[in-house]
Amino acid sequence: MGSVIDYIDCPNCGQEAYNDYYYKTGEEMTQCSSCGFVHSMFYKRGEDGKFVKKNEDLGYEFENLIMEEHIIEKPYASYRIHFINTPARQVGTFESEEQAKHFVESLKDDKEHTVESVELSRFINGEIITEELWKKDM
Repeated sequence: MGSVIDYIDCPNCGQEAYNDYYYKTGEEMTQCSSCGFVHSMFYKRGEDGKFVKKNEDLGYEFENLIMEEHIIEKPYASYRIHFINTPARQVGTFESEEQAKHFVESLKDDKEHTVESVELSRFINGEIITEELWKKDM
């Protein structure tokens, strides 16, 4: 699948956001690692990974597929998970404070101790505030 990756101004906080446009299908994903804004448009897939068709008697033409749009316009925060012994990071969005708290609670059960720390970035009163949400020693 071919795509074009670009960086745009986030419509929520104005910081740099990542945009990945799949030009062969028209699917698209925008995510801001500063505030957590997300806008995605992908064709619906079933549990088997295949496209879901509007009419099962027809083929897989784009007009017979179901486009799903997902938007998180005002997220609670963006998160970055730092793993032990690797430079790799996982980035994502918490939609609510409760979701962030639940995630931190789940880290207490991390028997393999793979997570070193979790950092949050929030867009508050016009600026990005970054804080350490959890650290292994906590």
